Amino acid sequence: MNAPAPRLWPWLEAAAAAAALAAGTALRDCVLLACGTWLAGRSFEAGMDARAPWDGWRAAVCCACAGFGLLLLGLALAAAIALAQWGWWSPGGAHPHGLALLFAVAAAIELARRRRRSSWPRAALSGLALAGLAAAALWLSEHGLALAACAFAAGVGLHVALGGWRLLQASAPALAGADGRR
Repeated sequence: MNAPAPRLWPWLEAAAAAAALAAGTALRDCVLLACGTWLAGRSFEAGMDARAPWDGWRAAVCCACAGFGLLLLGLALAAAIALAQWGWWSPGGAHPHGLALLFAVAAAIELARRRRRSSWPRAALSGLALAGLAAAALWLSEHGLALAACAFAAGVGLHVALGGWRLLQASAPALAGADGRR
């Protein structure tokens, strides 16, 4: 059986991120929302890698758009968690089966792409760390520390927002200057 073309992997990862965000929104599950937010950032990185080499100005526009989107997505997640803490939004609780399915899909995509990427160990380790932290947050939430899942989701939201800010502030201008055009 032939593996899908390398350019298909970012789309599969983006679909997994969209599915996680949709399921997290429908279930009002902040951990699933956080994992979908993280996967959205990963799918952007995978898309940039798959379409390399880029013209500097095109890469700059792509980085600026993704940076703005990730900044908004991360801040929206952090704001949703703050609203939940203030009682203006009520999360529906954790759904570990949805989280397990999400990470199974993400792991399959990452393992299938590993031969094409030179930095796959770093990406796999960050995915494993996120899965471990999500599992710990779910376990702590079920065993008396209800804020653990919310703290995890807020932390992921702020991490993604910071990554989006870095894309806007550092990567996009550097790529725009790489062509010598402005």
